[in-house]
Amino acid sequence: MSAPPATAGSPARSANDFRDFMQWMREHVAGCDAAGASLAVLFVDYDVVARLDSAQGFEAGNAAHWCLVGRMRDEVLRPQDALGEIARGQMACALFPIHGAGVARLAAAKAMRLLGAPIPLGDSKVHARPAIGIAICPEHGTDPDLLLKRARIACRSARERHERIAEFSDEQEDPRAKALVLENRLRDALAGESLELAFQPRMELFTRRVVGVECLLHWPDRDRPAAAPAEVLATVESAELANEVAAWLLHASLRNGADFLYRGLNLRIGVKLPARCLRAPEFPDLVDRALHTWPVQRGQLVLGFTGLAALGAQPEVIEALQRLRKLGVKLAMESLGTGDATLHDLASVQFDELRLQTRYLPNLAVTPRHEKIVRALVELAHHLGLTAVAEGVDDDAEASSLAALGCDQVQGRHAGTPLDAAKFIAAYESQS
Repeated sequence: MSAPPATAGSPARSANDFRDFMQWMREHVAGCDAAGASLAVLFVDYDVVARLDSAQGFEAGNAAHWCLVGRMRDEVLRPQDALGEIARGQMACALFPIHGAGVARLAAAKAMRLLGAPIPLGDSKVHARPAIGIAICPEHGTDPDLLLKRARIACRSARERHERIAEFSDEQEDPRAKALVLENRLRDALAGESLELAFQPRMELFTRRVVGVECLLHWPDRDRPAAAPAEVLATVESAELANEVAAWLLHASLRNGADFLYRGLNLRIGVKLPARCLRAPEFPDLVDRALHTWPVQRGQLVLGFTGLAALGAQPEVIEALQRLRKLGVKLAMESLGTGDATLHDLASVQFDELRLQTRYLPNLAVTPRHEKIVRALVELAHHLGLTAVAEGVDDDAEASSLAALGCDQVQGRHAGTPLDAAKFIAAYESQS
């Protein structure tokens, strides 16, 4: 069947109204059950509208949009199915009743064929380049909004993997949705004064003694698993709460560091912060106030900054790092060669530690090339007078390989799991 040409007209709003579509969904999900009829949601995304908006104007983009909506409504969907417009360039369809996900996949394949056909626009033709995500009720949920969200996630996955059609799976969970949840949890914890610290031990390989801790920010949440440290830092930065969280984290870390020192545990206190903190002129003063508030030793605080490379060689950033050194703060270079640090950073500022992320170079004992890279980085650190610290070390074999390569310290499950202050003191006070 040939595809109809694009026209500037549009069907009546009531035919594709999103609110009517969601109401239809609410009425029909009740008729779904695992043993009988199912409902399928297809989320359709086509980038031709945005491309035409930029190249030929909004009228051309609008014509293409309505052409595709018409093809879907008239040539793919049955009379009992529903269609709702999400936005120009996106639509959602609901198929009910169906018996099995195979029916939804067949409908998606037909839609892909028809929507992918050329769209006549005057004397030329354009292609929609659609992607379709599928979610099934009740397998993927029974809430209409959740089904639509999961179909959209599947559509994004199809687009990213160049698969064109994808059915939802748990592995596709949208990182942006997770980031939003984390941001809300962080804001609630900050406002409710429920932020907490956990302390991950750092072990010196030569002596096998704990010589420092990494202070990990988290908050209690009985309903959800704890976020990974990297996710927490990314959330702090994306939520534009870097300075507020930095102030809390510095004071809490140094308060506990002073308590450790009082109990005979002379440990380096490691704190990671987003590099954007360095762009705030008041940040060095904030650190100075925290150092003067708590009775810690000069050089006890070690600061590392994630995303330093993204800031570039900005004079105010270099100046802030140099001011921190004058305060007696030790500086750690995070993950040289990644987005966290570059050779220019290493040349511009005197660091004290070079941190290596072992996840980038796994299986050292059986991968000679990885072993050579780690050895070169360790030797570079030592030539510059830096302590080489490997992070993410989980077992004794990996720690032994790193020790043989000259690495000074390790952090990870091999050195010890993160503990709250009381449990950390109970576990390590005896080594003082």
